[in-house]
Amino acid sequence: MNTPRDIIFFHSGSVGDFLMYLFLAELFYRANPVVRISIVMPRNTSFLRGFLGSYPYVSILEISKWKPWRLLPLFFRSKSITVIINPTVGRIPLRAKLLGWFLSRRGGTLVGFKDKGPLCGLYSKLLFYDIHKPYHETLIDIVRAFGIEPPLFTPRLAIQSDSDELAERGLKPHRYVVIHPGALAPERSFSPDAVLAMAEAIRVKKPDMDIVVSGGPGDKKLLEEIKTRDPRVILAMALPALQISAIIKEARLYIGVDTGISHLGGAFGYGGQLAAVVCDANNSAISFARGKDGSARLIISAGVPHGRQAVWAGTRRCDGWSASCGSDIM
Repeated sequence: MNTPRDIIFFHSGSVGDFLMYLFLAELFYRANPVVRISIVMPRNTSFLRGFLGSYPYVSILEISKWKPWRLLPLFFRSKSITVIINPTVGRIPLRAKLLGWFLSRRGGTLVGFKDKGPLCGLYSKLLFYDIHKPYHETLIDIVRAFGIEPPLFTPRLAIQSDSDELAERGLKPHRYVVIHPGALAPERSFSPDAVLAMAEAIRVKKPDMDIVVSGGPGDKKLLEEIKTRDPRVILAMALPALQISAIIKEARLYIGVDTGISHLGGAFGYGGQLAAVVCDANNSAISFARGKDGSARLIISAGVPHGRQAVWAGTRRCDGWSASCGSDIM
C-alpha cells in the first residue's frame, strides 16, 4: 500500500463539495496520521477556513483560476506530491490537468476522473464518475485506488460550533426551525411567499417553535423582505462558519434548497435531534443522510422549487408543503 504523505486537492470553492473533501481528508489522515493536505480553491476561503478547527492537517490555499502559476512553488515542497482533481459531469479545465500533471512529476500521482475534455491520459490513476451513486462513495473510490481500505463509510463533520450564538438570539435548543431559502441560482430559491407559508404551517402544528431564516450576503434583499412581512422570524444572515453551524446543529428541523449550507443540515441530521428537508437534493447531500446505523436521517424532496413538492422520508412519501411534511417528525 502506497499511502500518500503530501496531497493537494483541486476544488471549485463550493461549500458542499468542501465539506465532502473534509471527509476525504479524514480518510487519508486515518491511513497516515503524518499526511499533509492542501485544498486549492479560487474563492470562498475566508468562510470555509472556519471549518478547519478540528482538521489541523488540512490547509486552504486561495489561488485565482486566472493565476495558476502561483501554485508552481509547491513543486519544490515535496519529492512526491499527490494531486487529486474533483469529479465532474462536464469538463475539467485543461489548465488544471496540466498543472496537476506538473506538480506530480517528481514521483507523485495525479488522480482524476474521466470527463468530456482532452488529456485524461495525463492521470496516473484514471477513475470513472458514476452520478447514480452517493458522492461520498466516489470519494471512497479515490482512497481505494491507493490500496487503502476506508476506515469510515459514513461522512461526518468534526465541527466545534459556537453555542453562544443561540443565546444572542434568544433561541433554545431544539425549539426552533431553520429555513434557508436562498440558492446561487434565483430560480432554485424559495420565494418569500413560500417561506411565509412554511412558517405558518409550522406554527399551526407547533405554536411554540421559533422560525429562523438564514442566508448569505447575497440573500440580504430576500431575507429583509421576509422579515418585513413577518416580523416574528429571526434572521441569521451572513454568519461565519461556526456560528451558522451552531444554529443549524441545535435546530429541531432544517429546511433548505440544495445549496452548500444544506450540507450542514444533512451532516448534523444524524446522531441528534435534528431532521433536515433538502429540496432538489443532489448526491452530495444524500451522502450526509445516513446515520451510524445506516438509517436515513435526511428527508429528500425532489423536483419543484418554491416549497411545494413530494418529500421522501426513507420509504415514506409525503405530498404537500415541505414544512407540513417536516413537522410530522418534530
